[in-house]
Amino acid sequence: MRIRPIIHNRPSLKKIIVTAVFAIALLLPCFAQKSDKLELTQTDIISAGKLDGAAISVFGFYLGMKKAEARNILQHNTNKITVDYNSWNIVNRPISDTIENGCYVYAVDSLTGQQKNCILFLGWNNKDPGLARITVFSEFKEYVKGLTWQLFTSDVANPKSAFYKKWLIRPTTGSPGISTSSWFYQASNIMIITNSATGEAKYYFMLTKKAVF
Repeated sequence: MRIRPIIHNRPSLKKIIVTAVFAIALLLPCFAQKSDKLELTQTDIISAGKLDGAAISVFGFYLGMKKAEARNILQHNTNKITVDYNSWNIVNRPISDTIENGCYVYAVDSLTGQQKNCILFLGWNNKDPGLARITVFSEFKEYVKGLTWQLFTSDVANPKSAFYKKWLIRPTTGSPGISTSSWFYQASNIMIITNSATGEAKYYFMLTKKAVF
């Protein structure tokens, strides 16, 4: 009896590549890091020496982003963040000759799916389709890496601190107040904000290319 050899059909190179790409895509984090941005939830921007609001993304959001892109991120990550869509186009306040609108972004409890603290504000204005500012509230600090947590401490408001001397030094402009003070650093495209309205001082920041008071 003649025994025929068993022939194994080898998958084509194209099929192998497609399968590999699909597998890698499944392993990528929900908030993919844009190639030319440092993602705040993945990178210690202080240790990386890159305190520049224009070079940073936050949960995938970055300055200049269109609303449609932001909506896409929100709609595909409802297990991590949520937003009150009723506030999406509400006029909040006049800024110079523009009218700002945007939305507040909230964290979602991974176990219960319930809305938690407000962690971000995304703001656009009516004369520019690109995202104009990203306010990163102090409740966001649990998501940052390494030394980046210092952006949420009193070091940002203390001219004698090592952090202040290295990263902030002289603000471009500022708005000191009784309960809220804001300082804009144009070279870093960032505003540092101190808020003590509730009695306990909170420190947070805003990524922006223009001062907002």
